[in-house]
Amino acid sequence: MSGFSGALQLADLNDYIAPSQACIKPVDVPSKKNLGATVTLDEATSTYYEVSKEGDAQPLTESASITLDDCLACSGCVTSAESVLVAQQSHQQVLDHVRSIRAAATAPGTVDAPPPPRQLVVTLSQQSIASLAAKYALSPATVARKVTWFATHVLGAVRVLDVAFFRDVALTEAAHELIDRYHQHHARFPRKAPIAAADSAPAPDAAEAQPRRRVRGRRGLASQDSVPDFSQHALPMLASACPGWICYAEKTQGYVLPLISSTKSPQQIAGTTVRSLGDPNVPFYHVAVMPCYDKKLEASRSDFYNEQLRTRDIDCVITTTELDRLFTEAQQQLAPDHPVVPFVEFPEAPLDPWLRHDPTTDALIRAPGSSSGGYLEYLLYATAQALFGINLFTADAATRAAYVQTTHHRNADFTELTLIDPSSRTVHLRFAAVYGFKNIQNVLRKLKSSDPADPVFHYVEVMACPSGCVNGGGQLPVDSKSMVTPREWVATVHQAYETGVTQWAHENTVAAQLVESLFGPRTDPRARAALHTQYRAVEATVGISAKW
Repeated sequence: MSGFSGALQLADLNDYIAPSQACIKPVDVPSKKNLGATVTLDEATSTYYEVSKEGDAQPLTESASITLDDCLACSGCVTSAESVLVAQQSHQQVLDHVRSIRAAATAPGTVDAPPPPRQLVVTLSQQSIASLAAKYALSPATVARKVTWFATHVLGAVRVLDVAFFRDVALTEAAHELIDRYHQHHARFPRKAPIAAADSAPAPDAAEAQPRRRVRGRRGLASQDSVPDFSQHALPMLASACPGWICYAEKTQGYVLPLISSTKSPQQIAGTTVRSLGDPNVPFYHVAVMPCYDKKLEASRSDFYNEQLRTRDIDCVITTTELDRLFTEAQQQLAPDHPVVPFVEFPEAPLDPWLRHDPTTDALIRAPGSSSGGYLEYLLYATAQALFGINLFTADAATRAAYVQTTHHRNADFTELTLIDPSSRTVHLRFAAVYGFKNIQNVLRKLKSSDPADPVFHYVEVMACPSGCVNGGGQLPVDSKSMVTPREWVATVHQAYETGVTQWAHENTVAAQLVESLFGPRTDPRARAALHTQYRAVEATVGISAKW
């Protein structure tokens, strides 16, 4: 079963194309000097030979190869061939690098010795920690300490970090971007009369029955099925942290790309930051442990490759499932003469200052809000304070409930939050969180039919996986022998994630000061380059047939 997210995999699409079967990527011909040559097969050795016109035979040793870059830049299939993915980014790649470090440490020094191998840095996602905590019935903090011991003492990592540390940077930067977009929008579309909260949106069940509105698209007045032109629009802003959603949008919904936040994901901000530390000539070998396979695709984007250093910001992404395998396979391959120690018996090591932990409660520190990083809540509260002077960060539950109207749709994966004035019931902001491909489709339909001057939402947190990141395709599955249902298992992982102590992103002053010391204030072009990226529509080259 594939580990890709639903929106990227699209189970109802005939989109899997193995490289050896039908990949449409053209193969470059490196040389034309042997035009007219023939190819023969030596059946005894199963070797192909190129025979020139002069009769000289040379074995053909090079074969066509397909990389993740090729898959990302091709619309021949929505997803990428998983064999390509695993071949280039897997826990085996991590073991190979660890072996190279050990070999260099024992090799005699010479004048012409190669440069030292890159030191290993590991960054953990809290969703992965929660998945391991659920499997082994341990607290997330205990899991983090055991993983830290394994990474430092078995793999030889010099640091073990927490992606949540860098998520705080992503959250604050995304909030600034949304505020900027809000001002850009109202500079183009002057504000209309306030809308009453009761009239701001139809009831969840009635929304689907609303008649289609007609909006002005590229060719004038068009139906909801036409492709609107959002190239000059600032709102709504769509979240950019989920690579499954980004890849799907680039390949099939290119018209929404101007609306997607340009702020990098926490994973890639971690990659940019860590690459800027240490010896610039010998950058760290950065491994990220993430809850979904789609993160491998994100790390492979050409935008995140440094031509000068010839390395990626994140060198290798492994999933929670791969890390769990690595606990055993690393011991078997790196220390074959020693008995394998189970994970629950691993010692515990102190946590890195960037893997934040509350010693009084022995809990990890996480962002308030959803288990997908808390984008919806943080951006709503930040914009409420910056645009309307409403401080919800320090407000009690009753005050928040008075200002924020919550609407749940037919399932828990589609939620709307509306910021209102409690006295006048005037609507200030409309936010939504949509998880899973079906809900993404519903939101895209709403965007197509909305009035550009009055967008249906100001911000949408979009995640490809139902239930969000705790249910990523790379998470540990429920034990097949267990009586626990998949839904109950996801709830258990979610509960483990929520045991953390919450802290708002802007309260993480260490991360903010670190980024500013490396790249300058957020208005500095260096900071812009470090914290933002871009998206490109992938032109269709073959038809993709969907069976809905």
